[in-house]
Amino acid sequence: ILLWALGGCLGYLDKLKILDTIITQKNFRYFDVLRQNDSLVLDGQSISNLNILENDQGKPEGSLLHFMDHCVTPFGKRMFREWICHPLRNIDEINARLDAVEELIQHSIL
Repeated sequence: ILLWALGGCLGYLDKLKILDTIITQKNFRYFDVLRQNDSLVLDGQSISNLNILENDQGKPEGSLLHFMDHCVTPFGKRMFREWICHPLRNIDEINARLDAVEELIQHSIL
């Protein structure tokens, strides 16, 4: 499957007339999503089973996002959705985020 996907990408780059430009740069590295990312990788099935974005009927009511999202701005809503779908895995970053939330609560900004 991986070679099939690579072939598809190369075919697309060829259609765009940039295949030769990219291939001659020879700047390719193996991408490991689990080691390149600072967040946990949740696949679609996990997000669905955990009712993160929707409930079992496909509606937002009863989901984790619906319960916790009190963001006011569209930017905040997008950022919160990104955070909830890609939870942090580094303990120091988790604690820093918790400290920031605690600070906001103490100063009644939330």
